[in-house]
Amino acid sequence: MVSYPCPFCGAAAGLETGCSGCGRPPYPEAAEVLRLNARTIELYAEVEAARYSYGAAVQRYTAVQSERNVLAARVKAAVAAATLPAFSPRDTAARRAAQATWPAEATAALAGPGAEPAGAGAMPWPAGTAPTGEALLGQRPEAAPRTVQNALFILGGLLLGSAAIVFAAVAWASFGVLGRAAILAVVTLLTLAVPPVALARRLRATAETFAALGVLLVLLDGYAAWYADLAGLAEATIPATYAGLTFAVTAAIAGGYALATRLRAPRLAAVVAVQPVLPLLALHHGFGATGWTLVFVGTAAVGVLIGRTVDRLAWIAAGVAVLSALPPALHALATVDGVAGAARILAVMVLLAALVVVAGLTHERTVQLGAGVAVGLLAPAGARMAAELFPEQRYAAFAALALLLAGVAIVTPEKVRRGTRVGALVVTAGFAAPYAYFAALGAVQTVAHSLPAWHPRADWLASRLFDWQEPAGLALLGVGLWLLLRHRAVPWTTAALVAFAAPAALTAPAPALVCTVDGVALALLALAALRSDRWAVAVAPFVAVHLALAGLAGPGVTLAAYTVLGGLSMVLAARAADRRLGLPAAVVALLCLPVAGAAGSRLLGFGTAEQGPIPPALLGATAGLALVTLAARLLGRRCANAGTVATATAGAGVTVAAALHSTGT
Repeated sequence: MVSYPCPFCGAAAGLETGCSGCGRPPYPEAAEVLRLNARTIELYAEVEAARYSYGAAVQRYTAVQSERNVLAARVKAAVAAATLPAFSPRDTAARRAAQATWPAEATAALAGPGAEPAGAGAMPWPAGTAPTGEALLGQRPEAAPRTVQNALFILGGLLLGSAAIVFAAVAWASFGVLGRAAILAVVTLLTLAVPPVALARRLRATAETFAALGVLLVLLDGYAAWYADLAGLAEATIPATYAGLTFAVTAAIAGGYALATRLRAPRLAAVVAVQPVLPLLALHHGFGATGWTLVFVGTAAVGVLIGRTVDRLAWIAAGVAVLSALPPALHALATVDGVAGAARILAVMVLLAALVVVAGLTHERTVQLGAGVAVGLLAPAGARMAAELFPEQRYAAFAALALLLAGVAIVTPEKVRRGTRVGALVVTAGFAAPYAYFAALGAVQTVAHSLPAWHPRADWLASRLFDWQEPAGLALLGVGLWLLLRHRAVPWTTAALVAFAAPAALTAPAPALVCTVDGVALALLALAALRSDRWAVAVAPFVAVHLALAGLAGPGVTLAAYTVLGGLSMVLAARAADRRLGLPAAVVALLCLPVAGAAGSRLLGFGTAEQGPIPPALLGATAGLALVTLAARLLGRRCANAGTVATATAGAGVTVAAALHSTGT
């Protein structure tokens, strides 16, 4: 008899007698449930056995399929490299044309079980697993899985860091001092304990994120300790000093943690945390401009050291520190007083220049740049020191400093010589520019005091523009530029500028002295021009014009100046091998000699109203015409076109001579 428990009272019941407890009739469905329970247990055992068998089969299938895909990918790469040209990722038409011409044999060889039939568009992989043509031709996906993973971890770390900052800043009201310290300390320790565990499980991105968060929590711990006045820190320390110490401790902990775990995030955190340490420690110690320059130089030195040994990111911080050192350095150079102050800023600038050179030596592309910048940094500091040591001779000292830098630049090691030469060239040219300007100003002033012709001003150069330091400085700067450039234009340009500046350096120079200096300079230039020195030829006209105008101060000076100018021009016209030089020289000679004749007649006293009825203009013109005729006769033997030149210029020269003679009466 089939028995079952009564579903209503739980007493024993049978399909024939019913329930023995409540007397209910037989309940076949309750008995069937009991039977199916036993059957379910039997079938569950069968299902578990089948599941185990299926799992083993799936593993075997997956292993074989993976091995097959790896080999097929290698074969595919070899076929693609041998048969397909390289296309741009955007060249869709070319890719499709190449795909249409792939060898059918390669497609069939690579096709696996269940692959599509060979034909137009058929691919050598099983259905549903074939890569696209863009993937075969090297087009990359928009983002790699690891990139997405790192981005998510970074965002998560930023969110956690923001939450920690908010907690440390505004969530103190709900906790006591001990509670605050305990919460941050425990959270910091737990956060720093996560990266080693993550590294052990090869979760490097997770480790980097928690390491960065842990370093941030260390910094927040320092802030929390000061805010809560833990152990009297808030009262015992200055806020800026305590902040500097907190950053220093954070940098030390981050560096040690990075060294122990080989993670980059704490290493970068240490690089960032160490930057404000020195400025914060020096904030309330009364450092002047020189002291702050030294502080930033020290910060830059730390950045250079870290950049060369730990992480290249520190180079950016070092560059920012160097740029930050420039404003206080310029302020110190402009306001420092006394030799001691100048010596201090000079020492700091030497350190900065040495640091720039060391930083430049780290890469071959920056070696020359660092050397040139170092010379530029030393120049203003040296000039300030020279001004303090030689206050009365500072202009000559500046030029001597430029010459010294040029001399040092040409003997530096070959590795940095080009950079130092360029830097010294920029410095020397910068010093030479104002000297050249004042030399030109002196030339203009001597000419202005010589006009109108033969009627110079009574206070002819009564006050000088500058002293002997101007021509001396020009000479020194010319030597420095020649050492750096080794160009023939430098000495001749220097000679002309010195000739312009030398007379203006005297208190009351005679007009004859001005013309004498110009005449000597012009003679040297003419001698060089005869040797085919084109730079001497280029400079000579400027000196000649100055001599011609400055020589109008009086008849005697005019006679001497124009005789020298005309004679040198005649020599050039007769001796020059290049006709392009001889013809202009002949023109100058034929223009100058009539003026010299008019000055001579005026100097001898001929042609005045008291001495006879001859008009002064006619007498000057006659003397000029006679000299022009003589010059044309002499030049005719050496210059084939002297007659033509004489005819063209005689009228102009005679007219000038007559005008001058009339003016001088």
